[in-house]
Amino acid sequence: MLMGVGIVGAASLFSLSSRASAAAEHRTQASHVIVSEMETIQALPYSKVGLNPAAKGFQRAYEGRETAVWTKPSAATPDPVSPYSVRVINGTSYTIVRNITWADSGTGAYLVKKSYKVLNIEVQWVDSSGTHTIQQESGVYQEGGTETSQAGGK
Repeated sequence: MLMGVGIVGAASLFSLSSRASAAAEHRTQASHVIVSEMETIQALPYSKVGLNPAAKGFQRAYEGRETAVWTKPSAATPDPVSPYSVRVINGTSYTIVRNITWADSGTGAYLVKKSYKVLNIEVQWVDSSGTHTIQQESGVYQEGGTETSQAGGK
């Protein structure tokens, strides 16, 4: 009887350990997705960092800031950034929500409207322990005629 209780306890511990390992793997994959998304968008020329207003999930504003919009001028031009997509990795679906908004800098007489763009990426997935979301935000800047980006976490 004592051995039976020990075996049931060990099996329960193994199951819990397996779920925790899977949850950690999902979080790691979601982190990779966010980093990949950030790097892909930040590699675009500054003038092309904006969302496609005709795409699924487009919002005119996010967190009180106006959305930076980029429209496709011709068929030969690559598509603008889509606000929403799903990526499946090892059987788990990761929903990616992208927001690119304008940000002002300075105050009062020194206020500069639309001085840089804010890139916000959110990744959501569902596993055996529920729904999870991670998010990262970064400023995207254009300096002195050259196009650069600067990252920061949230």
